[in-house]
Amino acid sequence: MEQEHYRKALKMGQKEVRLSMLHGKSGIMAVMPESMENGTLRRESLDLVEIPLDLIAGTCTDGRSNAFSLSFYPLMPEKTEFSSKWINLCKAHLTEGLRDPIKAVEYMGKFYVIEGHKRVSVLKYFGAVSVTGMVTRLYPADSDDVSVKIYKEFLHFYNLTGMYIVQFNRLGGYSQLLEVMGFKQDAEWSAELIRDFRTFYSMFSAAFKNQGGESNQAPEALIAYLRIYDFESSKRKLPSQIEKELEKIRPEIARRIEQSGMTLMLDSESKKSLFSGLINTKLRVAFIYGNLPEDSAWIYAHELGRRDAEAIMNGQITTMVYGDVQTEENAVEAMEKAVEDGADVIFAPEPQMVRACVQIAAKYPDVKILNCSLNTVHNMIRTYYLRMYEAKFLAGALAGALTPNDRIAYLCGKPTEGSVASINAFARGAEMTNPRAKIYLELVSDTAQQGVTNEKMFYMDDFDLLPVPTGTPRAVGLYDNTGEKPKNLAIAIGRWGKFYQKLLYRILDGNWKSDAKGSSAISYWWGMDSGVVEVIYSRSLPDGVRQLAELLKEAICSGRIGPFTGTLKDQNGEIKYSDPSPMKPQDILKMDWLAENVIGILPEEEKSEEQDTL
Repeated sequence: MEQEHYRKALKMGQKEVRLSMLHGKSGIMAVMPESMENGTLRRESLDLVEIPLDLIAGTCTDGRSNAFSLSFYPLMPEKTEFSSKWINLCKAHLTEGLRDPIKAVEYMGKFYVIEGHKRVSVLKYFGAVSVTGMVTRLYPADSDDVSVKIYKEFLHFYNLTGMYIVQFNRLGGYSQLLEVMGFKQDAEWSAELIRDFRTFYSMFSAAFKNQGGESNQAPEALIAYLRIYDFESSKRKLPSQIEKELEKIRPEIARRIEQSGMTLMLDSESKKSLFSGLINTKLRVAFIYGNLPEDSAWIYAHELGRRDAEAIMNGQITTMVYGDVQTEENAVEAMEKAVEDGADVIFAPEPQMVRACVQIAAKYPDVKILNCSLNTVHNMIRTYYLRMYEAKFLAGALAGALTPNDRIAYLCGKPTEGSVASINAFARGAEMTNPRAKIYLELVSDTAQQGVTNEKMFYMDDFDLLPVPTGTPRAVGLYDNTGEKPKNLAIAIGRWGKFYQKLLYRILDGNWKSDAKGSSAISYWWGMDSGVVEVIYSRSLPDGVRQLAELLKEAICSGRIGPFTGTLKDQNGEIKYSDPSPMKPQDILKMDWLAENVIGILPEEEKSEEQDTL
């Protein structure tokens, strides 16, 4: 029987060589290049290592290369000393297992065998996953080469886990894996966790390959999977269940592998389908709230928007509300109930519900699910938000024109979506009407008294998400604090009713499918030109300044003026952007710096926030 195994392995090796030669390659086992040895910074003995067989790239010995094909299948004829030894190892593997470790060199995540070539060959032939080996690691010299940087990220991961089984081909993969698993970037893994992860990843990789995936894409697929199904609830799953879930989230995996990012839909106008007027379509629309409207100004604003949209659309939609959904599990249950109640569309106005949204989207692909967030990149759901920075830009221009001492405060609490863009837009607006204006960024806790600054100066009160005792949402306001008490001059508001109305008409008119852009995620990010963001002025605003505000609003809506054009510098005077055309929306979303005329620092939460590729 072992003799027959050798014949079969020999034929596989010969076939691999023939196919390689047709493509101009030798097909024999690769030899570790001398350049790797010469480019080594230092060497380190790792003792015993569980080596994934997929990562064994060749041999350290030139004389061994002709004995094996590229995939370590034998090439020596039958009835030779080589074949006899291979057959004996085959027999040992089938009866008691191969326990002796091989010896190998590791360089940049690939292994080259010093001793134990036949053991590797037998194990690869029988489809083994790994082999134990005594490993010497060669560290590459410092370099700006991307592959070296990726390898350094791997070394950090290895120091925490001692594992080679996950190999990313792009920067940031290891830190994102730690993030989606809920671990700190420098937390060492326990032996139990390593064992659980090895077992799970082995099943996951097999399931992914059964779905037609390539082995080198499995790590990217893993991150897409764990963003939806967390590790703790997945580590005990059967391979068949993992395979079914992978099939459900195939679009998410494709987006992750292709790195197709996000497409921002900036225009709210929809084109009516030829048949939309002939179809009497009605939608059942569910709203999932994390809190009750009376307890949250944010939810209250969306609840007003829901009521307005239902009233304006005059029977074309029926809405349902599921409130006080406090946990992810509750959110999944509420959305399940909404689907059971016949929901065609589900709106989840809070970013923390995104995982629940994707889980429901995977289970019910015909239901349109939208989450109110900006930095979330999923293509099985869609996201939406308001370009509030445009209103802050206009408010900043008013503050710059009115301030008597060139000092303006910007009160900011817990970071929200687009916080940095809003701060910088306000600063740019103030600079446009007053080049001497300085913006003093004040980070105020949620428990602090709202709308108060000790200085006698104009200030922007950016507390639109904080609840107030009456349950009425506090609008984002521009205040004059130079008198005896603060006086409101302007309010920046988001008209969620109009937003929901426009978005639902887009669905009714048949634009949902046409909005899709391949595997790219879709986010509706509408602003003043769509009528969903507005600035309301106080009667006390001087007539000349009011006229200026109206002109600026018209210019913003037409695209003639914007906060992020020309030369933009950060607090250190470094040029971050320089172009007469507007900054790309994706770059506005990713802002992590403050404008030159801002005095203060960003909240830590905003700096450390992890974002997926846009």
